[in-house]
Amino acid sequence: MELNVVWSIYSEKEYINTLTYVRNEFGIKAAYKQKAEVDKWISRISKYPEIAAQEELLVNEPILYRSVIVGKYNKVVYKYDEENVYVSDFWDMRREPSKLTRRVKRK
Repeated sequence: MELNVVWSIYSEKEYINTLTYVRNEFGIKAAYKQKAEVDKWISRISKYPEIAAQEELLVNEPILYRSVIVGKYNKVVYKYDEENVYVSDFWDMRREPSKLTRRVKRK
């Protein structure tokens, strides 16, 4: 059974900003490649939500967050239940790691 994918407003904004940056800096082909990579992983997650390991930066959170690396620099951070996969963040891994915890907590 495939789960619905629900992006938080913040994660969707980060994703769009990333695609815009890639397009502006590296061209439309690079942006399409990035989008295809994200789409591939979102499809996999919706079918097999346990495919990814627990996000190591969020192990102390009461909710189990998982993440997959997409491309060179980004992670899709998510949680799930019986019906939905909730994309909590589209994380640029070049950022300060401690900020991920603060970002997830404020949502």
